[in-house]
Amino acid sequence: MTWFERIHIRTFSNESYCLLTEHLSQISSFVTEKNLDEFKVFTCPDVAYDIVVILEWGGTMPQNKRSVLGEELTQILSVYGSCNRSTWESVPSLEATSNKL
Repeated sequence: MTWFERIHIRTFSNESYCLLTEHLSQISSFVTEKNLDEFKVFTCPDVAYDIVVILEWGGTMPQNKRSVLGEELTQILSVYGSCNRSTWESVPSLEATSNKL
């Protein structure tokens, strides 16, 4: 089953935003975690200093509903601003593919 962690960071300033994006660039180049399918970074066009990191996982979600990587990233990235993490799992019966749209 697919599940993902969403780490939302609201940075304090343009300076911390730039430092965060630089740090994420370095992190994304070496992340090789078992069952990690994707490491994605999104910016918000409506809120200048917001960034969301998505860790998409394959396999079974841990019993504690979090990954070590997600916990570590949340702690590391919190120096750049307000940071929160949440876990989400897919609901295959409610998903649509491009063929169904």
